[in-house]
Amino acid sequence: MGRLILSPYLYTNREMDSIKNMRYYGKEQDGYLRVQSTRPQSLGFGLGDSPIGLLGWLVEKFHEWMDVAHYDMSDDEVLTFVMMHWMQGATPGLRYYKMAFAEEGEASMKESFKTYLGTPIGLSHFPREIMMPPYDWVSWVANEQFRREHDKGGHFAAVECPELLVQDLRDWFSSEVVKKAMQSEI
Repeated sequence: MGRLILSPYLYTNREMDSIKNMRYYGKEQDGYLRVQSTRPQSLGFGLGDSPIGLLGWLVEKFHEWMDVAHYDMSDDEVLTFVMMHWMQGATPGLRYYKMAFAEEGEASMKESFKTYLGTPIGLSHFPREIMMPPYDWVSWVANEQFRREHDKGGHFAAVECPELLVQDLRDWFSSEVVKKAMQSEI
């Protein structure tokens, strides 16, 4: 808690913006997570029964989690997303949250941060991503070897700015760190 009190002095402006985003998300935007992690089947029936309901559910997420200052989804893109989820049924995409979060409960989520991930990881930081922790928070739980900060993009970076995400993936997977890690696994 002391680090948060001192955070204006310890973190960059970008990291402070990330903390602010995470606080906002935790207070105003995690209702979907609570519903999906406890009652995905009920929600799936409702969203699967009505493409208009699914449209409303997804558009709200797009509006909150995309960098709308730099990207405007076309009507065709929105309808494509809706149809991709509606045609397969909405439930499969929702069940992940129950399996990942609710089965073990909140204590399990907290426990997961007590285990250090030694495998090298790379992160792309887009300013409208909903959960992007400061550098030192990541270093407590993972062996971060690559991070690139971008000036645009959000939670749906693969749609908003695919060229940036693809370049990060190319750079990360062609790095010496990954090559070395891959050799040690063979």
